[in-house]
Amino acid sequence: INMESPFRYCSKNHRMVTNMNKDYNKIMLSTAAIFLVSLSWYNKRRFRVDKDVMLFSLFGVGSLFAAYSWSEFIFSSPEIEAASKNNNLELSHR
Repeated sequence: INMESPFRYCSKNHRMVTNMNKDYNKIMLSTAAIFLVSLSWYNKRRFRVDKDVMLFSLFGVGSLFAAYSWSEFIFSSPEIEAASKNNNLELSHR
């Protein structure tokens, strides 16, 4: 079986991947959308009932991290993650 690599490598440094980039605009916009929807749902279901600002702020912090994780999971792929980690390691060895 002859499988082709999905990666293109730099001509100067043969370990740097050049064609795999994260689309941070999509990730950040979807993070904001998920975060705002989750806060509005929390406001509808819980905050109007108990009026606890501390729980609302804790939920907001946790929801922000969860929204970013979900967005990165949806708009990324294992190949992009592998290329990103490879390039970060390669840049740290210089």
